[in-house]
Amino acid sequence: MKLTDKTKKDFEKWYWDNVAQIELYEIDNRAWVQTIEIYDVWQNIPESMQWGVLQDFADSKGYDVDATKFTGCLTVPDFFIVWVDEDLDMEKATRPEARTAAIEKFNEIYNQA
Repeated sequence: MKLTDKTKKDFEKWYWDNVAQIELYEIDNRAWVQTIEIYDVWQNIPESMQWGVLQDFADSKGYDVDATKFTGCLTVPDFFIVWVDEDLDMEKATRPEARTAAIEKFNEIYNQA
């Protein structure tokens, strides 16, 4: 899930402000503060977890990003519908494909805003 341009810049700031943590600890009776930047491990967490964080970011910016499973019937297999805000246009066969398509569409729309 690759973000570009304005989307990447705004996401990184939002991520730092909302996800990064501060750790306080004491050594030899002196207080120390260590910043733990979780963004360093971003690419190493599963895409399903990245998806949830990216949905939170999109929500915070007023965008509805989703990939919903529709159950088929005897002649129609299950499929996923992807939408970003009012843009409902993509059918994907698997959840990972749907998540990737949704993020790509969100990235495109956000960069143009």
